[in-house]
Amino acid sequence: MEENRTVFDTSPEYFSHQAVRIAELGVDMIGGCCGTTPKHLQLLSRLLQKKRKPLAAVTTTVTAVESLEKSAPRESCFAQKLRKGEFVMAAELDPPYGSRVDKLLTACRVLQNSGVDIVTISDSPMARVKLDPVVCGAKLQRETGMEVLPHFCCRDRNVNALRAMLLGASVKTSVPFWR
Repeated sequence: MEENRTVFDTSPEYFSHQAVRIAELGVDMIGGCCGTTPKHLQLLSRLLQKKRKPLAAVTTTVTAVESLEKSAPRESCFAQKLRKGEFVMAAELDPPYGSRVDKLLTACRVLQNSGVDIVTISDSPMARVKLDPVVCGAKLQRETGMEVLPHFCCRDRNVNALRAMLLGASVKTSVPFWR
């Protein structure tokens, strides 16, 4: 990280040499991510082909599950007001650039005492690292009891990562976000 930006500035030779060292430690799956180019991966592939070992057979036992436990969905106060056509008040808070949420907790309590129904936690569209809105929202909801609606941006996550985040939020808040 340089000035809150992810930077990957390394040659294909350095990248491949380090990846081969990692493979020699016993790692079976190696690849590249942000900043790697086809040249990085071509050289890595060539070097790993020279050191390739035969794969060992793997046996796995699978147990079938008959049914998953389903909990009844709980309608939030905010959702109830919307359903009834009542006036609702929402306020948006920005997550911090670090992990300290003291000011957000204070702001959330002030908003709660002022009659705000729900707090939304914005996402950072500016390519600057901020505390994740879902994690931030879970903490605010847990510590203040205020209903929270985190912005949930799909641009940086695949479907499995999105589902994992929703499941994690459910664990953190005891509110089922996804089933």
